[in-house]
Amino acid sequence: MALFYYKKMLTLDPRPGMKSGTTYIKQSQEEYLRLRNWIAHIAQDIVGIVELDPDLAAWFTRPQADFRKKRRGEYYSPEEIITDILHQMSLGRDVPEAMIGRWNRLCAGTPWQIDLEPMHQAKH
Repeated sequence: MALFYYKKMLTLDPRPGMKSGTTYIKQSQEEYLRLRNWIAHIAQDIVGIVELDPDLAAWFTRPQADFRKKRRGEYYSPEEIITDILHQMSLGRDVPEAMIGRWNRLCAGTPWQIDLEPMHQAKH
């Protein structure tokens, strides 16, 4: 599990028709870049592994019932989980907590999981 720090979590008010608001992870610029670079590196490793096995490649692009989207009957594929977080961070946007949650469920039981802790817990 990789450890990253955040300054605060910011939860927005729910949009009309939604039960809860999106929670964004606010990080220092240094920590944000560290997380973005780490995710890009791990994503490259995952894609490299997937390309070696046609069965794994088929699974990688297939929507998975464990990763439900907000709309009923729609699901994320592992490929979408990775490309969504990479896209969000390539634009310099704060990462929603839900994206990290999907990443962690996809990478469960591997060293590729992300552990987030408040900055004040950082050891100097």
